[in-house]
Order: sequence, then C-alpha cells, then structure tokens
Amino acid sequence: MPVSVLLAPTLVTHWNAGVTAVPHTTTYNLGASVIWLLRPTLNALVEVTRVEQGGAHDVVVNPGVRWAHNFTSGLQSCLGSRFPMENRRFIPEF
Repeated sequence: MPVSVLLAPTLVTHWNAGVTAVPHTTTYNLGASVIWLLRPTLNALVEVTRVEQGGAHDVVVNPGVRWAHNFTSGLQSCLGSRFPMENRRFIPEF
C-alpha cells in the first residue's frame, strides 16, 4: 500500500506497507523514504525499511543517490546507488 507526500517543491516522501502470505509463513514490511530533488534527473535520498517474519525483524537504513536519463523516444533509464548504514537482526525476548 504506497503513499507519496510532496512536502515542498524539491522534497518528497514515500511510505509503503505490505504483507506476503504463503503457506506457513507471513511476512510484513514497512518502508519510508525522503527524496531531495536536486535536479530534474538527480535525486539524493534516505530510505528506511523494516521486514518482520516469524517474530524477528530486520531494519535497514540506506542513504543513496539516483540519476535518470531521458531519451528522445520518451523512455527513461534510471541508475542508483545506496550505502547501507545499518542491517541488524532483532529477535524479541519474552
């Protein structure tokens, strides 16, 4: 379930939540990102994702950049790179 919010002419947030259900396994995921529109084809961003499965969950924080090239045919090609800062597995203790 995605939602995008324009905070300012050059600042956008994206939010999403999802569920994947297959026999014997259900996975929940949440994600959010803040995107700074530096130029029409150059963006800086920070993304945070959380995935939960079987009582354990992973949280990843990814700052990154992406660049787009617009072709005269109307097609667009996007390249991006991210730099994971955190990737830890948390298992709740009861």
